[in-house]
Amino acid sequence: MSEYSQYGLDESTLKEILSISTVEVKTADTYKDGGNAYRQGLMDPRMSEEFGHIVLALPVVPHEGVRVPLPVKQIEVLPVPPIAVRPSITLDNGDRSEDDLTHKLVDVLRINQRLRENRDAGAPQTIVEDLHELLTYHVSTYLDNELEGWPPARHRSGRPIQGVYQFCSN
Repeated sequence: MSEYSQYGLDESTLKEILSISTVEVKTADTYKDGGNAYRQGLMDPRMSEEFGHIVLALPVVPHEGVRVPLPVKQIEVLPVPPIAVRPSITLDNGDRSEDDLTHKLVDVLRINQRLRENRDAGAPQTIVEDLHELLTYHVSTYLDNELEGWPPARHRSGRPIQGVYQFCSN
């Protein structure tokens, strides 16, 4: 029995996902103060040109309007694109900033961690349900940030973030 069976993954699905994945991403942290990437973070150098994956605390059924073709109705493991697809940029002031997909993956990882911690600590069901709904929002807007009935995810500046669908459409 695999360590991921608690998340509803059977062996064949797990093997398929892991065959394209270099690392399980477990932290939303990207770079340490010295500029080195965190292991198992979104900028782990092992993902420079290879996929990673995020094991979701609970399966997510994306918003029905998501225009990214999905091979499954519910997502249990979210693939993370290589860093080469979502490179960091340097701002005019010299600060490093991450691209839109990485921003959304940070949201997914943070809420996923809070959901896992609350679920495992036996938090009230309403808290777990609210966090699961928030995780569903972040996974859905990561895939397609133009969903009818849901507000788009935005940067602090107010600019809408590009989801996978918008990224692939440009």
